Amino acid sequence: IDFASQLFLGKDMSVRFMVDSTEGKDGHCETIMDYVVSWTLRRAQNECKEDSGKERLYIYSRRFLGLIIGREIKDDDFVEVETWKQENNIDIWVRAHINGEMHDVLIEDKYYSRLHDNQLERYRTYFDGILDEYLKESKRHYVILSCKNKAETSDYEGYGFEVYGWDDIIEAMCGGDNELKPSGSDIFDEFWINW
Repeated sequence: IDFASQLFLGKDMSVRFMVDSTEGKDGHCETIMDYVVSWTLRRAQNECKEDSGKERLYIYSRRFLGLIIGREIKDDDFVEVETWKQENNIDIWVRAHINGEMHDVLIEDKYYSRLHDNQLERYRTYFDGILDEYLKESKRHYVILSCKNKAETSDYEGYGFEVYGWDDIIEAMCGGDNELKPSGSDIFDEFWINW
């Protein structure tokens, strides 16, 4: 089916909805990654526990948040999450309040691309400057998320950031299961399971 037919007759169901159709234009796959990662982390909040049919989504999101802050998040923990995308070119800035403890996370995500122009140093300087001035008590985390598997991420190491490959993220979300099961959310399942 050509593009015009898709517009007027409906979408081609063989094409997944998370496809980056901006190749060679003004968008990037990392834009999709920014959105889904920030959305997934926000689903770790207590208010999302009651979403009928999406209990797995809530559990997976809490495990993912726990991975990037380096601590287990229990079911009875009180969690609030805020995210900002592209703040001073930082892919994702996460603020998580967990039982009164504040965590700020600087996330650089990589979709098979390389680091460039001292970007991590610049982002960390800006991030730390804001926190030093306004939120000194917040625990700081510096994270690189990659679509590569852990064995392929060595070029991201040595910058003072925790590096998590795709397999690390999926393993953390599984929590001991062999695979992610459908979560009840098309967005989550398309990105984390099917993509």
